[in-house]
Amino acid sequence: MEQLKRWKKISSPVNRELPLRFILIVLFVLQLLVSVGLVGYLSLRNGEEAIEDLANQLMSEAGDRISERLNIYLLTPHQVNQLNANALDMGQLQLNDLQSMERHFWRQSQVFKLISYIQFGNSQGEFVGLAVNDDGTLTYQVTEKTGALQTYSIDTKGDRKQYLETSPNFDARQRPWYIVPQQVDKSAWTEIYPWVSPPTLAITLGQPYYDTQGKFQGILATDLSLAQISDFLKELSLCDSGRTFILERSGDIVATSSNELPFVWRNHRPGRLMANHSEDGIVQATATYLAKQTGGLQQINARRQTQFSIEGQRYFLQVMPLQDQHGLDWLSVLVIPESSFMAQIDANTRTTLLLCFLALGCAIYLGICTASWIARPILRFSQASQAMSSGQFDQTVSVKGFKEIGVLQRSFNRMAEKLQTTFCDLEAANLALKKEVAERQRAEEQFKHLALHDPLTGFPNRAFFMEQLERAVKQAQRHPHYLFAVLFIDLDRFKIVNDSLGHQVGDQLLGAIAHQLHSLVRATDIVARLGGDEFVILLEPIEEVNDAVRVADRIVQELSSPIDLGNRQVFISASVGIALSSPDYSQATDILRDADIAMYRAKNRGKACFEIFNERMYMQALDRLQVENDLRQAIDYQQLRVFYQPIVDIQTGKLSGFEALSRWPHPTRGFITPTEFIPIAEETSLIVPLGEWILQTACQQMATWLQTYPAAVHYSISVNMSIKQLKDPNLLTKVDRALEQSGLNGHQLSLELTESILMENVIELKVILNQLKDRGIQLSIDDFGTGYSSLSYLHLFPFNTIKIDQSFINRIGEQGENQEIIETIISLANQLKMDAVSEGVESKQQLNYLKKLSCQKAQGNYFSQPLSGDAAEVFILNNPQLIQVH
Repeated sequence: MEQLKRWKKISSPVNRELPLRFILIVLFVLQLLVSVGLVGYLSLRNGEEAIEDLANQLMSEAGDRISERLNIYLLTPHQVNQLNANALDMGQLQLNDLQSMERHFWRQSQVFKLISYIQFGNSQGEFVGLAVNDDGTLTYQVTEKTGALQTYSIDTKGDRKQYLETSPNFDARQRPWYIVPQQVDKSAWTEIYPWVSPPTLAITLGQPYYDTQGKFQGILATDLSLAQISDFLKELSLCDSGRTFILERSGDIVATSSNELPFVWRNHRPGRLMANHSEDGIVQATATYLAKQTGGLQQINARRQTQFSIEGQRYFLQVMPLQDQHGLDWLSVLVIPESSFMAQIDANTRTTLLLCFLALGCAIYLGICTASWIARPILRFSQASQAMSSGQFDQTVSVKGFKEIGVLQRSFNRMAEKLQTTFCDLEAANLALKKEVAERQRAEEQFKHLALHDPLTGFPNRAFFMEQLERAVKQAQRHPHYLFAVLFIDLDRFKIVNDSLGHQVGDQLLGAIAHQLHSLVRATDIVARLGGDEFVILLEPIEEVNDAVRVADRIVQELSSPIDLGNRQVFISASVGIALSSPDYSQATDILRDADIAMYRAKNRGKACFEIFNERMYMQALDRLQVENDLRQAIDYQQLRVFYQPIVDIQTGKLSGFEALSRWPHPTRGFITPTEFIPIAEETSLIVPLGEWILQTACQQMATWLQTYPAAVHYSISVNMSIKQLKDPNLLTKVDRALEQSGLNGHQLSLELTESILMENVIELKVILNQLKDRGIQLSIDDFGTGYSSLSYLHLFPFNTIKIDQSFINRIGEQGENQEIIETIISLANQLKMDAVSEGVESKQQLNYLKKLSCQKAQGNYFSQPLSGDAAEVFILNNPQLIQVH
């Protein structure tokens, strides 16, 4: 609360109404400040870019001058060596006349002022040289026959003036200026070495000399003092705080514009100075930066220009390589501080800021005057508007001096006149809008209701149920002792009701069942329709398993009673699957799946009952799915087999034909019985391709027997046909193809249909059966007595045979109703002029009883089990007459 109060205190000035004059002045001043600031920023930015361009241009020009000057300076030793070599070639100098070389070297020293030493050492180690001292005096150095080096001063005419000193055991061949060019066999620079007096660095260019016969005679060499390069760099310095210096690739200083010595003393001996050890801070920082940022001095192969900072100050940097044909490889480095260029820019910036502040002051004054002039008529409009907001619509405003304000004045006055009328219209529109909003809200609520409820029954649909089930699953995960149950309900034989009585009656039945289910549960439980004839119930919470069991039992019992739909009663039942909550469930779909599995288990038990899900059911469902997948492959690859069970005329004792039965030799499970895979084939519609294959195989086998055994002309082959095959629009085409390909006559083919088929669409079924009958095909009704068909339907269909289900035959000899039922079915068949065939005959007693009742035919294990095609042929040969008539 305290934070809320503080926020209100802070935000209240923002919400306070501000005068128009103040707003106009502030906006005007802000625009001016932004403009001035932007101009100043761009000016400063452009100035910095100009400085950078100027610095780069100056450094480029200075670098070119350094390169040009060094090329001239470093060319001098090569010219001197070449002139001396030419003099030797032309005979102007004699190798064995060292004094003539002294005079020649003296003349060269008068011409080439840049050189500091000219020398020659022959292949015997003899030496002659001329040194130019720092004070301008000259000295000769020459070896006598003793091998000692004699030093003489020279007068102004080039003659020896005075003996100075002797250095014993001097051999020119041991000197670096002699060794390096001899090894590479061409002109080459020696390493830089320090001179102590005067303190500087020097470098020597040596050139091998060969006489006209190509014989090596010695080394011509010329020394340069690098102090002249440092003097040139000092003269070239672009500013006092900038630096220009030359480095070797190793980082040693060659020359510098600073005043420090280019070498250091170590153990009383002069040594080279590394740039990163320089006492000059700029030189040291620059060398360190180059070593880190460029990957080492060895990587610099072209001119580079960049910027870096030393103690917060920005510097412009240029580094470029200096190389010649004699192996020289140096780097030229220029460093210029940015401050050298900023003095004039700082002065211009101060002037610009002063002018900006003066302009700002003038602008504020003009803004105040302009705002007052503009705001005056607007204030009048404001006062009139406030009066109109209080209900005084008779306001008029008169303003002069502005064309635009005049237009606004006339518009405002017209608006005031129309505002009263508009206000009344607005109130009426507001009432209409409220009504429309209310209707839209009702429509949205209705749409939301339709999205979560079944339109047929008005009860929750799958989406609503799954949402509530997901909530219950999560609650059971949080609270392990929380129990709930899911009941999955499927109506038995609903399709028959829907097809026979019509979809309108089916819809009425679904609505009645939904309300009946709702009446059997608590108000907290949820009843939903998933679709078709499937319902689900969420029972939550429950105390124990028996709570769900009692509800499921009530549902089964209640739905077993007839349901009154106005002028008719409908009989129906329900199969119920129960799945109980468990913390192991993580998704609502899992528990719904298990309830569905339990429901199918209840249907398999005989319907009109309930089952509680357990893990064994889940494994059975997985096994059923595996059988389905294997069956698909078995049909595709024709892994199934057709077996044949004999049908015997029990009045004559002769073989009458065979019934084709499918058998499945599974590669891993062994033989799978038809009771296992036929229901799966029916449910998945695999029965259509399976039935077609059995029909073709059986017809082909029967045709083969006809060709082999003349007695087989009196046989017929019986093939079972499902309701899905009868609904196949290509059924007649497939039957015709099987008969045509095998060459079998239609009267030798018998199609067996189960009694439950009679409950399907009678008109369509009658048309199909008559078309089959027209082809001469025999028709049999199979498993008679186990279905729900009316006996009055039999005369509607062109059946030739009634097959009595083996469940009645198995109980012959027991006291009960079965014998009377068998007698009634046989009598009915005789009255309808149909043959009666008894299935499942297992004993002599059963056979005698059937003969006594005048049953025409029978089949069963008493005669033979189902046989393979080859075994059936053996059976035909060995059993011309199976039983004795008397």
